[in-house]
Amino acid sequence: MKTLSRCLFLAFVGAALTGSLRAETAAWMSDYNRLLGKYATPNGVKYAEWKNNAGDLQTLQKVVDGIATGNVSSLGKK
Repeated sequence: MKTLSRCLFLAFVGAALTGSLRAETAAWMSDYNRLLGKYATPNGVKYAEWKNNAGDLQTLQKVVDGIATGNVSSLGKK
């Protein structure tokens, strides 16, 4: 599970950094960036701290839901 979480995390960070996400992602992107700023460090992700914050877990679920309902066919290959 942790490996999958890390892979998803890295995939979304990579997509955000390359600018391939379009305007329709704006609804969840600011929440996602806030969560990354809070929990992602140069030494890794503070998963235990994140798991213990119910509000941030709910925000993460909103991010996942936003990604899931997005039009992925409109995203670039990068």
